[in-house]
Amino acid sequence: MAKYDTCIVLSHAVNADKSPSRQTRERVDRAVELYNSEITGTLIMSGGYAHKKEGIFIAHSDAMKKYACSCQNVPEENIFVEKKSLETVGQAIFSKSDFVVPKDFQNLIVVSHDYHINRVSRIFEFVFGNDYNIRCEAVDNGKDDPQVRTKEQEQKSLDIFLRTFDGIAPGDDKAILERLFDKHLSYAGKCIRHSHFAWK
Repeated sequence: MAKYDTCIVLSHAVNADKSPSRQTRERVDRAVELYNSEITGTLIMSGGYAHKKEGIFIAHSDAMKKYACSCQNVPEENIFVEKKSLETVGQAIFSKSDFVVPKDFQNLIVVSHDYHINRVSRIFEFVFGNDYNIRCEAVDNGKDDPQVRTKEQEQKSLDIFLRTFDGIAPGDDKAILERLFDKHLSYAGKCIRHSHFAWK
């Protein structure tokens, strides 16, 4: 029996041909390794239409699932796709609301790259609170890549996250969601607020 209920794979980007970027593929590859080793029972591909303004009309999570099924032979029924998020905070919130809570998952792995993993850990610990066992799995970037964010950029983003959600208790789902749509630049005022989201 798998030790973890699911592995949440955070997207990085998609290419112009709608294939996953190198970093996205590396994250999926790590998650597939965990799945094939029976460490996790399912995969959640997390990432919406973050590149729509660039003319790429595919959800990151759809590209990731296609890659995992066709290139890595993961059964389609064991992969869930989260399509609402536009960045890391949304990936945590919508993975939780759409799959983790409804399916009563408790033990989770989150996969991203090493330069990103500290911020990922802080965000997921806040969004999920104390009721979940969360393991963050870092993929070594290992290459020169102009898209890799610096420590300073990551810290700046973390500081913005902390200011945005200041005063809210970890795991307070309704308050976190309200703040996301009221204050977060990527989601403020979006129609998804009322038509696509409900906590149990």
